[in-house]
Amino acid sequence: IAAIESSSILPRDTLFHGAPLSYPETMPVQARLELRRRWLDLALENVAEADIVFLDPDNGIECSSVGRASLKGPKFIFWDEVEEFASLRREQSLVVYHHTNRRKASSLEKDSSYEQVEELLAEFRRRFPHLSTSAVLFTRGTRRAFFVAANERHRESIESGLNSLFESPWKEHFIRVSST
Repeated sequence: IAAIESSSILPRDTLFHGAPLSYPETMPVQARLELRRRWLDLALENVAEADIVFLDPDNGIECSSVGRASLKGPKFIFWDEVEEFASLRREQSLVVYHHTNRRKASSLEKDSSYEQVEELLAEFRRRFPHLSTSAVLFTRGTRRAFFVAANERHRESIESGLNSLFESPWKEHFIRVSST
């Protein structure tokens, strides 16, 4: 994040919250939860004026095997935290990174990463009906997904950007996912 922040890759007025979140091994559970809450509050404050917020946890959206206070908890963002950024009053659009896991596919026609993204996309749409949510799956190397949740005022420009991606040479590295 520091390298991106110091580069000229993004517009000069881009807002960042690059403070890492991690727990010392000996930190008690309650102290971990308080640290996480303070970190989240500061993140919400630092990007309050942003139109689009990119949430980039190391691993992605919560999973059942890792709790928010576990040592691996900082590698995930939890649904209630995403909800704070996605609230109607903030009027922000979101892009949320998610690294797919290695579970087995339920059918031979699809790989498990595609199924995982379909499931998460359906969950995004259920939780945030006020946002228009799409997903793109990066297929080169390990599978990574990006959930793009656009509010009404950004919807057209974000859809245009996604269409441009799928008309560019980069299209061969992405799949557009639509939940059933």
